[in-house]
Amino acid sequence: FWKGGDAASTKTITVRADRDFPARNIKVTPSNPQFTATVAPGDESGQWKINVQPKSTDRPLVAMLTIQPEVPNIAPPVFYANLTVTAPPLGGSSPSPATNAVR
Repeated sequence: FWKGGDAASTKTITVRADRDFPARNIKVTPSNPQFTATVAPGDESGQWKINVQPKSTDRPLVAMLTIQPEVPNIAPPVFYANLTVTAPPLGGSSPSPATNAVR
């Protein structure tokens, strides 16, 4: 997740397929066009890195990232990841209770 108002930096999700699972590649699709997602090969065979990034963090956003392994001759399972940008902080910090004490 990203905190509202923070940099809209790229975050990485690592996906690993079981040795017995013949996935050749994976396809990723965010449900919200305000997020981008790309796939890169991982450090090992059967591993991929999904790079996700919101276009902005100036308002709350949510999306479901659909992860589909590409497997020949079978209907592969579908996996999901939640993508969230939380609300930006309300301007300034709250005063301490002692500051507002009645004297």
